[in-house]
Amino acid sequence: MATQEEFEALYETSLKPKLVEFEDQRKGIVRKLKPVFIGYFFLMALLLMMIFMIATENFWLIIIFIVGMIALTGGVIYLYYQWVSPYTENFKKEVVGRIVTFIDENLIYEPEKEITLGEFRTSLLENFWHSVDRWEGEDYVEGMLGKTSVKFSEVHAAYRTTHVNKDGRTETRYHDIFKGLFFIFDFNKDFKGFTVVLPDYAEKHLGRFGKMLQSWKAKVSLGELVELADPEFEREFVVYSDDQITARYVLSTSLMRRLLEFRHQLEKQIYLSFVDGKLYLGIPVRKDLFEPTVFETLLDYKLLYEFFEYLQLSKDIVEDLNLNTRIWSKN
Repeated sequence: MATQEEFEALYETSLKPKLVEFEDQRKGIVRKLKPVFIGYFFLMALLLMMIFMIATENFWLIIIFIVGMIALTGGVIYLYYQWVSPYTENFKKEVVGRIVTFIDENLIYEPEKEITLGEFRTSLLENFWHSVDRWEGEDYVEGMLGKTSVKFSEVHAAYRTTHVNKDGRTETRYHDIFKGLFFIFDFNKDFKGFTVVLPDYAEKHLGRFGKMLQSWKAKVSLGELVELADPEFEREFVVYSDDQITARYVLSTSLMRRLLEFRHQLEKQIYLSFVDGKLYLGIPVRKDLFEPTVFETLLDYKLLYEFFEYLQLSKDIVEDLNLNTRIWSKN
């Protein structure tokens, strides 16, 4: 398991020199973008002023101005991505890819690939949220950690709502279900059934009444509510399963400790499910974790260390679960 000290050494000897090169590229992009943005806002203000001046006197002239504003915006967006995309692609290849192989040489990083919606649905976690209507992903990592197959990527799932506005038009909106890192661990073992671990909002805020609600909800649709011997873990998480005994074997003491440590360290919620021999893990992350900054400096150790922490988590979980071999002897 790579340590923080080892990562610091990697940063100083290998990553920091690369970051200095990318920082120069970033500053060059910003220098090119500044006059573009200044010109854009000036022209947009001018077009808006022209529209207000002519008011409704010439409808077609107003349409021309609006089309011009749309075209101008599209041009600026096009220029932005033309300049930023090569910088982003090279950063991912030379910096993020280097961190991935530092975690384990057997891991492969493919920035354009993603965990599929079908794989996400197999986890059963969608059953606890809305059905997914829009799915996106990137920054895919896959490989073997010992005898365990691991893959994960950033994903963004959303559901759709429609309503009729006051003008009688139908409006469609998308709302986030999950945005963050989604992991899949395949232990290649004969493990049947499911165990799902979710953040425990009800008991934390409603106490014993919250636990009663959880139990009732579980009996209706989610399997059985599982009570564990770790009070701290139960304050943070709620567990449902189709097999009480298997759930207790799956959630070893070491794994519960690891999840609590990670939950407190990064202040992130964690969603897990064990389904037919695989562990699915979702960690919400609002920002695009593996994207280089454009308008802020890249020379920030904390930025890359956060990459490292998320990537290292996959290896930690595999090691914890492989130590608890009793899990996989249970049928």
